[in-house]
Amino acid sequence: MNPPPGQGSTPAPGRHHLRLVGHLMSLKERSGCSYAQLASNSHITGGTDGTGSVSATTPKRVVDLPKDVPVERAVTAYVRACGVGGEEEAFRLWRAARAESRDRLAGLRAPHVDGIRTRADLAAV
Repeated sequence: MNPPPGQGSTPAPGRHHLRLVGHLMSLKERSGCSYAQLASNSHITGGTDGTGSVSATTPKRVVDLPKDVPVERAVTAYVRACGVGGEEEAFRLWRAARAESRDRLAGLRAPHVDGIRTRADLAAV
């Protein structure tokens, strides 16, 4: 059984991450494209800056919550594949979401190695 959002290894998404996903979903809606079409479009719109094309599952994973904030390359490919603008706002939100995520992750405390004595302890970590 999976832990509820906000518990377990992946923290619940922060407000900037939620705003990023909302913005990306609105771009997709404006484009009228399916996720498969976005992946296909990424083959056409892939730039020379290393963004290139993405797999068929990447556009869906970019907006999948409660996953971690997506990498910049995936956001770039998603926005360009939508083809309706919004890139500047997407990256402003992406930077805020990444900073927010780093701050939350820095506050997590991993157990000390000396506290792991059994396989169950290791699995819990």
